[in-house]
Amino acid sequence: MNPMLQERMNQNISWAIAESIAAKSINHRYLTGRIREIAVKYLLKPIIPEYMRLGSGKIYDNQGTLSKEIDVIVYSPSVMAPLLYEGDFGVYPYESVFNTIEVKSELNSTTLNEALESGIMGGMQFNHLPGLFERDGQPRDQHYIMPQTTLFAFSSDLTDVRKNEFDRYKEKDANWQTSPKITGICVIGKGTWFFKTNGDDKGWYHIPATNNLYIYSILRIITDTAVASYTQKGSPMIGHYIIDNATMLSNRI
Repeated sequence: MNPMLQERMNQNISWAIAESIAAKSINHRYLTGRIREIAVKYLLKPIIPEYMRLGSGKIYDNQGTLSKEIDVIVYSPSVMAPLLYEGDFGVYPYESVFNTIEVKSELNSTTLNEALESGIMGGMQFNHLPGLFERDGQPRDQHYIMPQTTLFAFSSDLTDVRKNEFDRYKEKDANWQTSPKITGICVIGKGTWFFKTNGDDKGWYHIPATNNLYIYSILRIITDTAVASYTQKGSPMIGHYIIDNATMLSNRI
């Protein structure tokens, strides 16, 4: 890794952890959560490409499917623009989304359940509009990388030395071996676990919290997946969100 960027990332990680600790004194669940969302965004901003943004809110598709509220959304307005209400809080077209991140002050059984329910992979089916077309305007066959869900926690209530965060996760997700709902887990002071989704080396991997490498790893996974997904998007047409073909073509003259 480039030592200059590594030094900047180390400074950002120290700041984010310090802000998370300081947020405990506020004693306000919403404000504490928002501070930690801002801290995670602060870690990602130096390394995401210029054409990507970080937001918060919900995800929707052209069929009206709407997700639960998501802490951090990695998206690109160059694919489709979000409907923003205040700052970076809004509703984001599914086609523009690459990653979702659930941020927790403390990882425990309840907050893990919340992450599984809120993650875009948590059982919701979204319609993805085509973005690549033939010369005659017909959509091409297209492979999409589905948005991945990452869980980032600043602490954990786990005290049993015989059990780690991944052991707890496996108990909650019956499909953890093949199609997990959450593909990256990072817990400060505990380590990172991530799922490689394809190739001969498909499977789960662990990086212990011996230094900041485990945090570098989860940030790289988020950005690498987002870039790979972006290259496959093409140019989906946002007009389908406004009016569908059947309605538009219902009165031929």
